[in-house]
Amino acid sequence: AGLQQRARLLDRLLEDLYGPQHLLAHGDLPSYLVFGNPAFLRACRRPERAHERLRFCAVDLHRAADGRWRVLADVTGLPHGIGAARENRRLLSRVLPELFAGAHVRPLHPFFDLWVDSLRRLAPAERENPHLALLTPGLRDAAWTEHVFLARELGLSLVEDGDLTVRGGTAFLKTLRGLEPVDVLLRFADSDRLDPLELNQEGAHGVAGLLDAHRTGGVTITNPPGSRLLETPGIYAFLPRLGRLLLGEELLLPQHPQWWCGDRGALAELLGSPDRFEL
Repeated sequence: AGLQQRARLLDRLLEDLYGPQHLLAHGDLPSYLVFGNPAFLRACRRPERAHERLRFCAVDLHRAADGRWRVLADVTGLPHGIGAARENRRLLSRVLPELFAGAHVRPLHPFFDLWVDSLRRLAPAERENPHLALLTPGLRDAAWTEHVFLARELGLSLVEDGDLTVRGGTAFLKTLRGLEPVDVLLRFADSDRLDPLELNQEGAHGVAGLLDAHRTGGVTITNPPGSRLLETPGIYAFLPRLGRLLLGEELLLPQHPQWWCGDRGALAELLGSPDRFEL
């Protein structure tokens, strides 16, 4: 319940920061945590309509000395790790089957089934057999093997930016049979590698026009570009208060204590007893 609540809070926060920005206007969140943040992509802001939803998130947890679980960090940009977890589980079950025989380990495959279903629901309703693809930075990426495994596990086309093109506001995959439309992109490429026209001024990576196609509904990119903004550690200190503002609820899952030194009280506490803090 605590994880679901946190996901709802992050979704509402993402919608506001790339939408009407009421929290910034009312001073509930310092503007320099957003506007001075390289993870905030101005090209992705859509104040005239609701921003795309946060489709997945992960949470780093730890159990404190009092036995309670606490949040260390959120992962809202790229879904690294879940494919490696699935492959590690598979290998361990073969190498050390005795560990699994009596432990009643819960399988991971139901999660992947639900994940594929959620990706299919992002495609236009009129598409009976939507084309889903996993966008990878390529062979030189450290997580390349995970991308290959995950694309096979989910049944997605594994594509790089050179495999894609945008024509008439629609994303297409280049194949020997011609261009095939792509409905949903599960991205494992950073936002600044998506579109050289709007997100990468050097023009070394990305697909020209991809952000505009995403903006106009020609393709759905998940998580939406710019979602890594929510991984900013400075924002964590404000989440308990934002939970009350956006959800009207106290956070069920407490987080590891955070101090934002832009606040005078937090700065005074730090300077008053610096030995308590590890820098």
